[in-house]
Amino acid sequence: MTTRRGAAAAVAFGAVLPCRGARSQQHSVRLGWLLNTIPRTASFYVAFERRLRELGFVAGQNLLVDAAYAEGRLERFAPLARELVSRKPDVLFVSGPEAPLRALSEATQTIPIVVCAVDFDPEAGGFVKSLAHPGGNVTGVYVQQIEATVKRVELIHELMPSARRIALLTDDFTIDQLHAARRAVRSLGLELVVVQMRNYPYDYVPMLDEARAARSDAMVVLMSPRVFPNRESLVEAARKNRMPAVYGLTEYVDAGGLVAYGASLDSIFSRAAEYVARILGGEPPSTMPMEQAREFDLSINLKTANALGIKVPQSVLVRASKVIE
Repeated sequence: MTTRRGAAAAVAFGAVLPCRGARSQQHSVRLGWLLNTIPRTASFYVAFERRLRELGFVAGQNLLVDAAYAEGRLERFAPLARELVSRKPDVLFVSGPEAPLRALSEATQTIPIVVCAVDFDPEAGGFVKSLAHPGGNVTGVYVQQIEATVKRVELIHELMPSARRIALLTDDFTIDQLHAARRAVRSLGLELVVVQMRNYPYDYVPMLDEARAARSDAMVVLMSPRVFPNRESLVEAARKNRMPAVYGLTEYVDAGGLVAYGASLDSIFSRAAEYVARILGGEPPSTMPMEQAREFDLSINLKTANALGIKVPQSVLVRASKVIE
């Protein structure tokens, strides 16, 4: 590999302290953390907590972390958000799609919320008055997935200019991305096949069979928090179906996927930790402008490309931040 740039168990809550509501000199601040399915061992969550430590907030010393897991079930976000708020945290943290942020926003309009908005636009969703002037209790970092989705469609077209029919793998979390991808596919004069992911946890084999039966030449996997934890299963299903696919994160390429384009999650989660530290230092979220992701990774797996008989253009290779050979 050449690099060119450098347990969510069945229990809902995992807290550092066993006593609900307990505060002490040793644990002076409380962070409420609403998660979906991805465990805290993921590299970007590790980057978040590492940056907090660097800024002086250490879990188990002067920081109490209440972590609530929705386990991929939309209906769990609201009750978990209310439970987190009832524990009176100093700041709340949430990432990923719109649903968990909406649950927290409905549970409190006063406790500061830091968000890593990975799959939606927080201004369009009404969570902030504007990105430059949030004006409420929500701020943080966001990834413009709409623009990134268009670039992923363009990327698969650049890799496979002869491909005429593109499958889009989508679910309930990716509606905005689906609209953007539709427009991008049509603007390139290509045909569209929409493959809906249903019945979580997903079985990708029949979905890939559906895409292949519809004579899809390639596939764009839209960014859903339900897909990432089982990305190896999706990549393996694509491999068996010989389906070229573009993904949203470099971890899919590490797992054997063909190509990925997306924000550096380690970078944006580190930036989110800085927002948390600033709020814990007394800065109000209403005056903290939201920041857009600044670093994007283009990753290519040449082993997979060779297995699919795809010759990656030099114009793509020179833009790559990671190439697996």
